[in-house]
Amino acid sequence: MKRLKFHNSSSRLDIWAGVFGLALGILPAWGADFAVRTPNSQFAFQINGVNSPTLTLVRGQTYTFDVQTTAGFHPFHIESPGVSPNNISSGTMTYIVPASAANYFYNCSFHGNTMRGEIVTVPPPAPADFMVRTPGDQLAFQINGVNSPTLTLVRGRTYTFDVHTSTNFHPFHIESPGVDTNDIDFGTITYTVPMDATNYFYDCIVHFTQMRGQIVTVAPPAFRIVSLSVSSNIVLRSTGTNTWTVNPEFNTNLTTANWFALTVQSNRFMNGTNEIFCGRPPGSNVFIRLRAQPNGP
Repeated sequence: MKRLKFHNSSSRLDIWAGVFGLALGILPAWGADFAVRTPNSQFAFQINGVNSPTLTLVRGQTYTFDVQTTAGFHPFHIESPGVSPNNISSGTMTYIVPASAANYFYNCSFHGNTMRGEIVTVPPPAPADFMVRTPGDQLAFQINGVNSPTLTLVRGRTYTFDVHTSTNFHPFHIESPGVDTNDIDFGTITYTVPMDATNYFYDCIVHFTQMRGQIVTVAPPAFRIVSLSVSSNIVLRSTGTNTWTVNPEFNTNLTTANWFALTVQSNRFMNGTNEIFCGRPPGSNVFIRLRAQPNGP
């Protein structure tokens, strides 16, 4: 299931799309991500019920567009590599977003920029921190290839768990505050470790202590942003230690948990200061954070 974000000048709308269609707006054809329409031959593409939205798409991801526009008058066109077929008023269009850090647009083949909308591309989210499995229905959670490991986690840091365990037999549970979705055998768990100096555990809600592992929490390193300069690139300077790696991330909407990695061009540590040169994210309203992780396994 993919999260698809788009907005126009007057509002912002988040929609979840998947094989069961959309939770809101005009439903596309079965399995399509976007429904493209031109009701009453209007001079604006209506995409999932919104006129001329800006589409925020993930680089390298494949999206489908169910196009049913005014025949012979409003062919839908995406100005970007990776589109097949293009310039259609009826049918399904497949768009593989290029991996390069570039933005694109869509418009009408006949009316050009009078029916234009923007396409903003963002890098894919970081992979999960932990892969949770139960091969052969075993009575132990295998996490990143190790059975029942003790997890040492940093207080205040957010971790993701990619859970794919035995259905209805080994639901994964984290006994701690800060867990967004608990007791699942398939999906993603996001866990923000509490700041108090307390240890926790994970287990199976069916087998309890038979499938238990310990979670040890440690204090975070003393990181803080010292300076930030923005031009064609971003230069971040922060305090830190050479035993930790600092990863800059950005978010354009703090109501979501979607933080994306900035492209690091150079990263050096000297005299207690990290200096990071990274690519500038798209858009003008951007939040930046530093995500630190220890070096080594």
